[in-house]
Amino acid sequence: MKSPTVKSRTIMGASNTGGISVAIVLIAAVLFAASFTLYLTTANPLFRFSDGPELATASHLLGVAHPTGYPLFLMCQKAWSFLLPVGNPCFRANILAALCASLVVTFVFLICLRLSGAFSGVVAACFLAFSETFWLQATQSTVYSMNLMLGSALVLIAFRALGVSGRDSAALQKTSRGDVQAGFPILRSAALFFFVLGIGLGNHLTLALFPIALALSRPIRFARILSKKGVALVALFFLAFGLLVYLYLPVRANEKPLLNWDNPSTWERFWGHVSQTDYKFKQASRTFDENVAVTRSYFTSIWTQLGPCGAVLALFGLIWGLMRRRSWILFFPLLMLGTLLVTLLYGEGESLEPAYCLPAYLAAAILAGIGVGGLLRLVTGARSSESARLRRKLALAVFILLAVLPLHLAAKNYHSCNSSGNYYAYWHGHNMLRTMPLDSTFFGETDTALFPLYYMKFVEGLREDVRLYERRWRVVEYFEQNDAQSNYNREMRIIESAMAPVFYAEYPTVPAINIKLFGILLEAFMVEPLTPTMDFPALYSTFLDDPPADVYVDRWTQETRAKYFLLWGHQAQLLGDRPSAKARFERARLLGFHNAGLMNNLSIYHQQAGMGAEAIADMERAIELQPRNPRFLSRLGILYFRAEQLDRAVSILEQSLSLDPENPDATIYLGNAFMLKADLEQAEKCFARTIELMPHHVYAHNNLGFILKKQGRFDEAIGHFRWRWGPLPSPSCHISISPRPIRCRATRRVLSNG
Repeated sequence: MKSPTVKSRTIMGASNTGGISVAIVLIAAVLFAASFTLYLTTANPLFRFSDGPELATASHLLGVAHPTGYPLFLMCQKAWSFLLPVGNPCFRANILAALCASLVVTFVFLICLRLSGAFSGVVAACFLAFSETFWLQATQSTVYSMNLMLGSALVLIAFRALGVSGRDSAALQKTSRGDVQAGFPILRSAALFFFVLGIGLGNHLTLALFPIALALSRPIRFARILSKKGVALVALFFLAFGLLVYLYLPVRANEKPLLNWDNPSTWERFWGHVSQTDYKFKQASRTFDENVAVTRSYFTSIWTQLGPCGAVLALFGLIWGLMRRRSWILFFPLLMLGTLLVTLLYGEGESLEPAYCLPAYLAAAILAGIGVGGLLRLVTGARSSESARLRRKLALAVFILLAVLPLHLAAKNYHSCNSSGNYYAYWHGHNMLRTMPLDSTFFGETDTALFPLYYMKFVEGLREDVRLYERRWRVVEYFEQNDAQSNYNREMRIIESAMAPVFYAEYPTVPAINIKLFGILLEAFMVEPLTPTMDFPALYSTFLDDPPADVYVDRWTQETRAKYFLLWGHQAQLLGDRPSAKARFERARLLGFHNAGLMNNLSIYHQQAGMGAEAIADMERAIELQPRNPRFLSRLGILYFRAEQLDRAVSILEQSLSLDPENPDATIYLGNAFMLKADLEQAEKCFARTIELMPHHVYAHNNLGFILKKQGRFDEAIGHFRWRWGPLPSPSCHISISPRPIRCRATRRVLSNG
């Protein structure tokens, strides 16, 4: 039996010559140009609800971004802005992301070319290029496109140096000590590989998945290479040299830029920033059931990203490669397994962040390309002259079908990935800033609330009088201590020194705010007061009007639009128009039904409207989506307490405290429930715990005094009553949950029943 011709090997199989023909160069150039054009035309003109505005701001200021700092990305983005002074800084960063993503598409083609041929490489590149998550990351300023570019470059370097077939490449042949010329490619490849790895870790730490999977797929070969004289030393030197990119963080932090997350100017803060100390709550925090759900979503996402045909081809490509004993085929399932482990070990709840899974999507796309090559080999491998003609016709039909599959994926995802008309995140931030009074103070604790404001204030210079504070992390202003009490104290100092209104972007998670400042209006994203004279649709028409059919609206945009409808419904509720309020609440529910935060907000508004049953139903739906959220459990327990369902309230509040023992809202309401159940011993413990967490809690002192009086401990009770009868704090500012001031009067509400 004759072997396939050279031409067929070039099209359907891997060529072992190692050379690159003119045709291959042209194909690679066309893939790069086509993908770059596609991403450029669908790129967002500014930013979406993501890390994009914060990263663009950090690079513009040469500041420090959120952990792990991403120094390589910030420096590359800053240099790119100088090289391409076109448009706004955020759009320039989006162009850089499109450039990196286009290089990834080209590198995938070259990787698959070495494994299974040119046509397979084209199909694999198109599967990845048109997958939804990769396409979305290619149109906005995030670190993931650059991470995949560096990872695929590492694979190309390794394949070039170590060979991808069953036979070793020339660089791997054993050489004598004196044969410097033969040994030089090994040293050069090792230096390049580990230098790219070192600087790449300065972009994203998950780049380490690529060398780990490469080493595990061919451990003997890697060990043999590193054991050669001088190779290990060269590798270590260039890895350390590349990691020097992290010196950017302490150097710039010491200069006190406006955006200085964690201020990593000392070794302790630097290591805490790089190791993501602030994100420990996300690390290995999932339960077994949540891990099972995330694993299921992970494999389902591969099916969704590549489409059913692409996922089946990837599975066939894995089986085909293992059957053919292709070297390096294990690298791809190992990379997918490593990505799954990272996804399981970092995150919370049952939600899956598709951007974290991009290395797995890249591996699956290449496996799909290998599957295409294997399928064509099966079809064209004629063994008799009688069936040769039929097989050629069948091969042509399969060839056309396989070429059409990625194009179908592109048509399917074009609308959902076209961000060229999506200004919602920008409009949202602009609405918040333009409606704040002069010299306002703004507290936020979500990316959605703060990142657009960073860009507008620090890059565009809009509303420089507004002070921005991140409540959960240490971003714009660094505070030495980071425990709950010191955070509360410094927040109170900021509020008390404010000469203008103070606003909150979300429902405050520090219960002391509700105790210190009375009459907080629980709004979502608005500063304009809800009065009969306010034209709500005119003021926020950008969010209330349905977007055009060709504008992509992501999940965060939908949720934000839902909150605007919540506010509109709340206005109708204040005006006594209950039918209109209900209709707008339902509109908000339809826009963000699967978001726990939206259900939480709906519960708050239904509670304010006196609709206790609806508030409980919304809160239970939020807990179904986030069953281990202590704040949601605490709110549900309080709602049950107010509905006089004391046993249910006690059970849920105890569950909340088992997850977050330092929640004074939960402890005081649990004490109130025990007090109404005549369980004075447990009530006393709860009120004492509340005072331990918050010594100035006047209602805890009052209720504890009442308990002590009931027990005949009058001297102790008098001490707590005296504390209770002291002067109540008077708010020195106006407070709102986010955009225009509502002047709040000190309407003292007593929580106790004593």
